Amino acid sequence: MECAAGPPGRWFVTLKSGSTLEVWAHTYTEETGQYLFCAFISASPEEEQHIEVANPSRVPGSVAIAVLAKVPAREVASIEGPVDLGDEADTGI
Repeated sequence: MECAAGPPGRWFVTLKSGSTLEVWAHTYTEETGQYLFCAFISASPEEEQHIEVANPSRVPGSVAIAVLAKVPAREVASIEGPVDLGDEADTGI
């Protein structure tokens, strides 16, 4: 399994409680009251059995969208990002 769209970006999800989550993903979307943070991946059918795929009806061999994190939308105050890995060179990440 590997990233199919370059390195993921860094997202900061601030919760209404004041806590902040750091999520590495290519994109996010809101569905059924949740924010889904996703990565574009190339994976074998065997590898895909171990992850949640957001686009299961795609053409075999095409890029899969793997769900990396789910956050209830009612708990989110704000989402900032993405910050590309190249922008983080001075942090040692």
